[in-house]
Amino acid sequence: MEEAFKNYDWPSVTNLWIPFASASVHLLYHHYGVKFMTPLYLSVSTEKNKDLREPKAKKNADNFVRATYLVCSSIVCLYYLN
Repeated sequence: MEEAFKNYDWPSVTNLWIPFASASVHLLYHHYGVKFMTPLYLSVSTEKNKDLREPKAKKNADNFVRATYLVCSSIVCLYYLN
């Protein structure tokens, strides 16, 4: 079993900047994306009850931000894998 790891090049500490940078970008994108998209979803909402309109708009904005992040991260991963 030890022979399998002889030629493996373990990641160094300097390679950890990629996950930390992408996590911080995702956090900022999610926070400001939801803040920006919620008023847009509130303006086009067809819900008549105001108590239900705001949570649904926030949930829709959150789902939109998550979907765009998933698409963008998939494109970046495909680029690096090819």
